[in-house]
Amino acid sequence: MVDVAAAVRAMARALPLTVGTPEPEPTIALLEGPSQARVGEETAYRVRVYNPTPARRSIDVTIAGWCDGDVTATFRLEWTADLEPGATDERWVATDWRSRAVLVSRAPDAPSSWNPSDTSERWHVEARVSEAPHAPVLHAAGELVR
Repeated sequence: MVDVAAAVRAMARALPLTVGTPEPEPTIALLEGPSQARVGEETAYRVRVYNPTPARRSIDVTIAGWCDGDVTATFRLEWTADLEPGATDERWVATDWRSRAVLVSRAPDAPSSWNPSDTSERWHVEARVSEAPHAPVLHAAGELVR
């Protein structure tokens, strides 16, 4: 004879072990930059990668930028961050919005000012970690001036 009450209690105890929280994955913790950028002048975007796992990880990072209405105003850059458990890595990606992007150790000077009558479009930048398919993609946007 089966003890139904004991079987239900055993399943209730096992359920949290199977449903529990998912394992942490490396992620992009921060993506930021100035709200305005000018084509031809260097603008930097700060990216912070975080390793919440209990093991050292090599994390592939991708950052890409594009402009609405201008296929030439794009960039893409990839690098690998080697992080200890619980550590972060912060990098600056500088671009002139003419397909060039480089990793730099600090943010360049702020872009020059411009008149409100200057032509502008919308820029977009996204950052992601390549190895975590369910990790969030951080997105930022602003005004790109010619």
